[in-house]
Amino acid sequence: EHILQNAFKYTPKGGRVELGAFEDRKNKGLTVYVRDNGIGIRPENMKTIFQRFSKNHSYGTDGEFGLGLGLSVSKRILRVLGGKISVTSKPNEETTFYLNFKGKDK
Repeated sequence: EHILQNAFKYTPKGGRVELGAFEDRKNKGLTVYVRDNGIGIRPENMKTIFQRFSKNHSYGTDGEFGLGLGLSVSKRILRVLGGKISVTSKPNEETTFYLNFKGKDK
């Protein structure tokens, strides 16, 4: 939920937020993605956005303040569920978060 909220928070009015999923054959599981054409993530923040207590404070497109804690919490929850999270971003163009869930061996 937090990933989707961030997509709307950092995408200007009239922008695009896309939610989708695909079968991840490499990991034998499912990948859910959230893509937006918002403000993006600065390259200097890419290495630390999933770290607890990182100082990646930012403001949304309507001036909302973000503490930078939600992504680290999302990563920890996914890890408990056996999944992982990753991101690609081009500042001022596009950001995509990938949530990978491994399938259960039968």
